[in-house]
Amino acid sequence: MRQFLVFCIILTIFLFSCKEPTDRIEIDLHECLMSSISLNETHTLKKALKGYENHLISKGILKSSQSISYFHMYRKIASGNSINLKNDFNFSNKIDFLSKENNQEIMDCLEDLYDTKRYLNSKVYKIEKGLEDLQERGVLLTSQVIAQNIVSVISPDDFELDYYKLNTIMFIENHNKNSY
Repeated sequence: MRQFLVFCIILTIFLFSCKEPTDRIEIDLHECLMSSISLNETHTLKKALKGYENHLISKGILKSSQSISYFHMYRKIASGNSINLKNDFNFSNKIDFLSKENNQEIMDCLEDLYDTKRYLNSKVYKIEKGLEDLQERGVLLTSQVIAQNIVSVISPDDFELDYYKLNTIMFIENHNKNSY
C-alpha cells in the first residue's frame, strides 16, 4: 500500500512538472484592469461584457460565445469578407462608470509588465509589434489589416482568455463608433 501511495505522489509530481505553464502575460494584463476597479465595477463590467456578447450573437456578428466564434469573426474580416459590425448596444456608455482616477494605476501596472521578457515573448507583443511595423511602413490600419495581423499570431484557443475577448469587444466597439 505504501509503495502505491509513493507511486501516486511521484506520478502526480511528474505530471504537474510536465505541464506547460499556464501563466500567460495576457492573464496579468487583464488583471491590471480588474484589480484597479472596485468589486461593484467588476460585476458591472462583466455584466456589460456578457450583455454585449449576447447582443453581438443576436446580431449575427458572433455565432456563439465560444472562442472559435471570435477567431472566425477575425478570420472572416481578414479574408476581406464583408462583416457588418454596426450595432446599437453602445458598450462605451455602459462602461463609462469606470473610474478615471484609476488610469494611472492601470498604466503603472501595464508598464511593469511591458518591461518584462515574458511580454517580449508574448503573442500580445507580436500583434502590437506587427501593427506598429505596418504603420511605420505607411500601411493604413483598416479592420481587415488589423484582423490579418491578429489571425497570423493567435489561435482560437487564445480566445479562452478574457484578455482577447475584451480586446475583441473593444475592437468591435471602436469600429462601431467610427462607422456612424
